[in-house]
Amino acid sequence: MDPSDICNELYRLARTRPGETLLDHHSGRRIWVVQNPQDAHLILKANAGNWPKHMAWMRQTLGPSRMSENHDAWTSRRQLTQPHLNHYDVDKTVDASRRALREALPQLIGQTAIGTLPDHLLRTMTLQVLTEVLFDIDFRQTGIDPQHLFRLLELSAQYAFVPAGGLTGDTRRQHLSLLNAAKAQLMQDLRVFRSAEFACKPVIQEMLAAEASARDQTDRFILEQELITLLATGSETSASTFGWACHLLAQHLDAQDQLRDEARRAEAVPTLMDDFLGETMRLFPANPILARYALTDDRLSAGPVLPGDVALVSLVGLQTQESSRKHPWQLDLPASRDLPGRAERGFGTAFGIGERVCGGRLFAITEMRTLLQELLLQARVLPTANEPLEQPLDMQWCSLMVRLGGHRVHIQPLRPHS
Repeated sequence: MDPSDICNELYRLARTRPGETLLDHHSGRRIWVVQNPQDAHLILKANAGNWPKHMAWMRQTLGPSRMSENHDAWTSRRQLTQPHLNHYDVDKTVDASRRALREALPQLIGQTAIGTLPDHLLRTMTLQVLTEVLFDIDFRQTGIDPQHLFRLLELSAQYAFVPAGGLTGDTRRQHLSLLNAAKAQLMQDLRVFRSAEFACKPVIQEMLAAEASARDQTDRFILEQELITLLATGSETSASTFGWACHLLAQHLDAQDQLRDEARRAEAVPTLMDDFLGETMRLFPANPILARYALTDDRLSAGPVLPGDVALVSLVGLQTQESSRKHPWQLDLPASRDLPGRAERGFGTAFGIGERVCGGRLFAITEMRTLLQELLLQARVLPTANEPLEQPLDMQWCSLMVRLGGHRVHIQPLRPHS
């Protein structure tokens, strides 16, 4: 199953079978695509103990990490990094985000003048913000080529919906060989964090201590392996969301002007920007699927569940239902503000629901809000094609959901006083 096909299928089902939960079969597994809100609540909250996180692809390609593990293995990793994410420095995040956008802007302007908005520039920008805020490290000083991380994520994404142990066939074996080589290269790159220059940083110190304490345990904690996932998840969501935000800004120039006016007023609470971010994550969730698997028998609205069944909770399907708004496929900032809860506005569900909600969501929102505000103060985002929200787009799965071929936008510097 090609993961990019899954992204496009989620949008097709959300439009043609809204609110339904459907059973399908892939790679010898029973797969539930969950769009029914009651089913989603059962899986993610009411009976979450029977539905652990299903990230077999990440474990078998990138190794165990906070993202892939369940139960005690997840709890220990969460306790290690969550305090730093909970107490991130807001002012530092704002300063780092502004600086990263200003440094990236000339390339964004130049590249979109001749082509689409390149994902690798957005990823590099958000990777720089993450390492500065979380590690107090300028990523450029590590000497690591960020393309090594991006290449590994692109290769591993091809196995996102393959059951554990299901990597078979000559083509997949060849692909896996490339993936293993890319992982070995990045693991070697990340050894630099063991050097005296970086090992003294608090987060790295604690991770090295955790590695030492788990040396004789079955569940090994390896610094480089954990860093792969931490660097990826801490930067990819923001980069993907920033790209989709640029797409919406280009297609809704009136909203862009309103957001720019708010950014110029430098309001303490950027209400309109929060509405816009909520709408971006509602319409284009960077991670459109929350994957779980059933430990024991259960029942969903569409029928009985068997042990081992996989549930793909579709955020696209949940967030585009007419029960929450009259025109769910339109950008509607006032409607977003009027919804009763943040989860329905995209903020909650886009970062997960229940116990496994993304630990870095507050940092990510601060970062994305600042990146977009700074972009609007410095530049205008124009469309290079008319692409209304009612028109299906070609998606690509690249560890998260991005636009196939990049976003069709042109970023132009603002004229003085424009």
